[in-house]
Amino acid sequence: MEPGLTLQAMVALSVLGLGALIGGGAGYVLSFLFAPGYWRMMTALTPVAAGLLVSPIMLAPSVQPLAIQVLGPIADQIELGVASLVEPANGFAKIYGEEIRPRLVAEPGLRRFFTDSPKAERALKSELEKAYREGGVDAMRSRAFEAGTRLSPVLTAYYVPRARDDDLIAFGGAMTDLLKIFLERDPEGCVLYQFGADWGETINEARVRQTVGAPALDRVGDSLNALIAGAAAEPVAYDRALAESLAVDIAQSEAAQVSRASLEVASGQRKPKSHTEAAEACAFTTAVFARLSALPPAQSAATLRLMLSGGGSES
Repeated sequence: MEPGLTLQAMVALSVLGLGALIGGGAGYVLSFLFAPGYWRMMTALTPVAAGLLVSPIMLAPSVQPLAIQVLGPIADQIELGVASLVEPANGFAKIYGEEIRPRLVAEPGLRRFFTDSPKAERALKSELEKAYREGGVDAMRSRAFEAGTRLSPVLTAYYVPRARDDDLIAFGGAMTDLLKIFLERDPEGCVLYQFGADWGETINEARVRQTVGAPALDRVGDSLNALIAGAAAEPVAYDRALAESLAVDIAQSEAAQVSRASLEVASGQRKPKSHTEAAEACAFTTAVFARLSALPPAQSAATLRLMLSGGGSES
């Protein structure tokens, strides 16, 4: 372990790095729904005036089950200047209602998410509308990926503590396989996949697909869908003390293999300054996930629950 790196810092390091990966999975699930070949040819909408913009801010607490402040990156308060728009007869609202939304809610995870948080769906719809007006279906696909990566705070804070053990373990295994491919082919992309949204540099969706390939991404998407759709109404009890102990042991061991500078990248504190830093940061996250997946099921689920949820949930 690097000198001066405390046990508390090691736990925080792992929690930050692993929790961020949920958003990348969500981004793929959303972008997949806009894949070429699914959508019929649609008449381009007239671009709207400069008043059409998105201003996502933190949600104020409300009666909605998921209206919690961690929704901030895609939250309510979408400023569209709707009153000033003259919508064509076959406008985006019609397209969304008849073509887009049915495809979205066919995904179990998104159906559950939209049911739990209607405000989040409205925010996503507004982002997609803006993208469609700016660049058609291709722009909408890219925007969907970006919006999905920004879902990480709410997905981790709300669904991971409520997820079934088997679903957490399946997601951990899927992420292990995906990270191994990233590490081999594109370490810089590996880091952006985790933290790009936080840095204002979301990884391009096409780059993810080209680097990792459809089978690995499909496995991540399927496991994330199952994790969200199968989540309980209340957080699941687990042995937090055991999970923290395992997290410290694993993080300490793997941190000893990389530099302190690379650990800063692995925890999302800053961008990598070199290929070496990116590779070491990706190697750290990959190794941690691989070791978590190799634990006995009960230990694996407990530690994943702690680390993927940012240390949340009651024991």
